[in-house]
Amino acid sequence: MFDRSFEKEGIDSITYLEFQSAEAIKQCAISGIDIAFLPEIVTEAEVERGELVALPWQIPDLRVYTQMLWHKDKWLSPIMMGFIEAVREVAPKG
Repeated sequence: MFDRSFEKEGIDSITYLEFQSAEAIKQCAISGIDIAFLPEIVTEAEVERGELVALPWQIPDLRVYTQMLWHKDKWLSPIMMGFIEAVREVAPKG
């Protein structure tokens, strides 16, 4: 999705790194290594403190889907069940 968006803007060559940790990505951006693509909710505090700057960039055809999965035969703690129920209340159905 990102590559197609870059191509539409005439950017044909980029180098990128991928991390599993949003915190690692934020720290790279804060250190000045480059730019990062993260959900706004993950960067609110750093933007407020002036450690990061949000850049306006619209990707009209970008759709991100999140899934939550668990093993049907595994025991789930009350805390986990509460989390699942909270997500079901706020997450859009789709």
